Amino acid sequence: MKNADITPEMTIEDLLSRYPQAAKFFLRFGIRCFTCSGIIWGTVRETLRRKGIQDIDAEVEQLNEYLNENINN
Repeated sequence: MKNADITPEMTIEDLLSRYPQAAKFFLRFGIRCFTCSGIIWGTVRETLRRKGIQDIDAEVEQLNEYLNENINN
């Protein structure tokens, strides 16, 4: 059984190459463009912060839970 191991410092590029299904998670924040040069090179923390998310750790925890539900089924 594989478990997601996303951290706030992981780059969006690495995240999406490992877990393409993570793109759906980011849509809820209005983050739609994953190929724009500005977003693909940022970290998960930077990307969420740019969208005004304050509790980065809680969102990363939810992302890991979301991915665990989607990669183990």
